[in-house]
Amino acid sequence: MGPTDIGKELRRLRQLGRLTLQQVADAAGLGVSTVCEVEKSGPDRPLPPAATRIADVLGRRLVVSYYLAPARRRERSR
Repeated sequence: MGPTDIGKELRRLRQLGRLTLQQVADAAGLGVSTVCEVEKSGPDRPLPPAATRIADVLGRRLVVSYYLAPARRRERSR
């Protein structure tokens, strides 16, 4: 699963468990708008820390890995 799929997967799991946004929000100690925002996370929006709390409510563990790209070479001043 790619990083852009996490929000969609959390929504799928919530719906599979027949849970409402309100039920997940209450169990995670979050607002409904926050749960909705996490479910809509996409490539141009980083996942908020609340995603971990939502995953816990849904019986999952969110594991995030980072990739460090090589730095651009700086041109030396003469």
